[in-house]
Amino acid sequence: MFDLTSFTFATPWVLLGLAVLPLLWFLLRVSPPAPKRQIFPAVRILSTLIPEEETPARTPWWLLLLRLLAAALIILGLARPLLNPDTSLTGSGPLVIVVDNGWAAARDWSVRQATMDRLIDLAAREERPVVIAPTAPTAPTASTARASTSDSIEIMSAGDARTLARGLQPHPWPVDRASAVNEVTAMDLPGSANVHWLSDGLSEAGDDALAEALQQLGGLTVHQPDSGAMPILLSSQPNLSGELTVRVQRPSTSSLTIVTLQASGQDGRILGQQEVPFEPGALSSTVDVELPLELRNDVGRIVVLGQGTAGATLLGDAGLRRRPVGIATQTLDENQPLLSPNFFVDQAVNPYGQVKKGTVSELERSGNAEIAQTDSYPLTPEDRGIVNSWVNDGGMLVRFAGPTIARGEPDNLLPVALRGGDRIIGGALSWSDPATLATFETASPFAGLEIPEDVQVQRQVLAEPSLELAAKTWARLSDGTPIVTGERRESGWVVLVHTTATTEWSNLAISGLFVEMMQRLVRLSQGLVGGDDDGMLAPVQTLDAFGRLSDPADGAVAVSGRNFSETEVGPDHPPGYYGSDAARRAFTLGG
Repeated sequence: MFDLTSFTFATPWVLLGLAVLPLLWFLLRVSPPAPKRQIFPAVRILSTLIPEEETPARTPWWLLLLRLLAAALIILGLARPLLNPDTSLTGSGPLVIVVDNGWAAARDWSVRQATMDRLIDLAAREERPVVIAPTAPTAPTASTARASTSDSIEIMSAGDARTLARGLQPHPWPVDRASAVNEVTAMDLPGSANVHWLSDGLSEAGDDALAEALQQLGGLTVHQPDSGAMPILLSSQPNLSGELTVRVQRPSTSSLTIVTLQASGQDGRILGQQEVPFEPGALSSTVDVELPLELRNDVGRIVVLGQGTAGATLLGDAGLRRRPVGIATQTLDENQPLLSPNFFVDQAVNPYGQVKKGTVSELERSGNAEIAQTDSYPLTPEDRGIVNSWVNDGGMLVRFAGPTIARGEPDNLLPVALRGGDRIIGGALSWSDPATLATFETASPFAGLEIPEDVQVQRQVLAEPSLELAAKTWARLSDGTPIVTGERRESGWVVLVHTTATTEWSNLAISGLFVEMMQRLVRLSQGLVGGDDDGMLAPVQTLDAFGRLSDPADGAVAVSGRNFSETEVGPDHPPGYYGSDAARRAFTLGG
């Protein structure tokens, strides 16, 4: 049954036009004057003609009623009738809208804007002032030295609030609800406010205190997104097996139970799609993206279909692709390339890394994640200075033993101190057989690799015993002596394989284990190090809240390369690419 109590008008004063309907009745019922009759004898035939149109003496009643109805409907339409409108706002004070406009709100931003429009219409009908409090910090401008806690928060008219709400956009970083609410609670609001919190669905520490503070202002209504509109967060996961591993996080077990990942190339073409299910009760799911190695190296971004947010966008950089590995060589024209130690290293690294060859200075300038140096390339004092700075900036130096290192000359690019000379195992003057490798320890980067029984070591360089030796040992022989050692040097690594990269001292170099060990070392490296990087990575491109790349946002500042992984996404450092066009590093919400 139709209920007239659910029917109202946005502009009821227009209904005064109904008072003129009687006047319209009088005007519409007036008949035109009767036509004069003139006899024209000369044309008697005209009297026998039947006229095609006849003018009635007065307007028909049904036509008059139809015209009055049309006029009444026009008046009712101008009065803006509303069926089942929101009755009214509670309290006597202003309307306060606290809106989460961080990255998570981009998923259903149009719904939030429609909600703000509806609430502001209510305030306009009741002639109430409006306060709009965005919770995401704004980016710094030329007039501000640093980011402010939120957009300008002030009491305004409904018309000004509508303009502000329609121009409000989400930011590609998390919200700071506490700062926004502190500004609102510090305002002198007249009367009891009607507060509406448009939440993005993500909870933070202190949300209970936030809700309590908002309730102190007046009646509080919290608007939550539907479970299907909850945001998804992507992040890349380190994987020593060389796979492209992605972690997908959902905020609630009642939200999406399966999502679809889409990988696209740097030119925008789609490379592949893959569904990721969530286990019942699990908030995250980890998956290896199934792409051929050639396509993986071309990945420009991975997104969650249907999300369209910065958090559901994973940008591709050297961390997702084959990492550049340099092999130190004095000349590219070696006399016996198939017997060269560089050949064995090249064959082991090439399936998983982008191999470059050249002198140490050339490799440092070209930018590499790892530099492999065999005993056939002795390091000069100048080379040691270049490599030492490169390692401190985050590079990984992998060295292989040989006669040069065995001579025990002073060398500051070794992870452990060495004894002079080399140890021969299983030789004519030795009572022991060639040694095999012991099982890799849990803390070793090689943990979990299966050791073939036929891998044997005949010669090695020995490390001097010390208290730190056990912590620096990544692989041992069956007799407990180190065969691979590594040491952290500021942001980088120095690694030493205590045998040669050829079959001269062992058959490790021709085993599948050697390939797997080199693969683990490549994955342990940090990506792209060197080149013209001076320690500060300038923004190259940044993401907006909807996951779209563009020129660097206003206020975006450079990120320290040394503290890149510890830097948080925010107004000063929005997500995107940092570094240079030649060596870009992806900076994303998921890390």
